[in-house]
Amino acid sequence: MSERDCGPSETDLARIEQWPHADLPGWFAFIKSLWWAPEWGGWREDVVCGRRHEIVRYSISTGGMSDNEVLIGAMQKNALCWSLTWRSTRRGGHYVFERLRTEAERAAQPVADAVRRS
Repeated sequence: MSERDCGPSETDLARIEQWPHADLPGWFAFIKSLWWAPEWGGWREDVVCGRRHEIVRYSISTGGMSDNEVLIGAMQKNALCWSLTWRSTRRGGHYVFERLRTEAERAAQPVADAVRRS
């Protein structure tokens, strides 16, 4: 059984808790790599056009999975990344986060080509 099969390691959780706020795309990518079953509807990313900025919205659900709930707990311990991105929580383990889309992301995939939902 691999370490991943046993859930996120203490090292993984510490990385999430100490991740620098200047790399929010990396923070979310790392967390998604540890998330149990993101392809089953537990993780969705959308590009939303705001009034002045393009926003990446993450709609994630723990699905009641303890590994995912532990990841949310580690995210909350990173007070700066959490406060910059958290938008809402709903009963049942549903969370919405938002961050500005980076210049590099816009260059790599213009918004007209990106998935857009409001």
